[in-house]
Amino acid sequence: MCSNFCKGLDTKGKYLIPYRADITFKMTQSKLKVLAADDSKLDGFNASFGLLDEYHAAKNSKVRDVIKSSMGMRENPHLCTITTAGFDKTLPCYQLRTVAIEVLNELKTDDSIFVAIYSLDTEDDWKDASNWIKCAPNLDVTP
Repeated sequence: MCSNFCKGLDTKGKYLIPYRADITFKMTQSKLKVLAADDSKLDGFNASFGLLDEYHAAKNSKVRDVIKSSMGMRENPHLCTITTAGFDKTLPCYQLRTVAIEVLNELKTDDSIFVAIYSLDTEDDWKDASNWIKCAPNLDVTP
């Protein structure tokens, strides 16, 4: 997986070294590391940047919590959580979304988070293709 991704970025292998689950950037000895969704296997790293994808599928917040706590000694860490909304309002993704909306509506103040939520407006007809750009801003942009 990392090897194919790496070859797409650095076709001549000049800068990146691919391994099974990580990529090393030679010039800075930085690593991109693919992590398991099992929080018990995530201790012991010191992340500068973390990216959680499809957070709506997480049954609990343990993986996100471990990654966030690993950034404790970093001066300017960044934890990015991207996902579709999902349907289960009992999961941590929905709780995070609720806080994010409260920040957007200025009901809460939290300068540590940046929020971007793309969705239809309540009155929009989801069957009208001209509205789809609101909830899918990369429509017709990415393959």
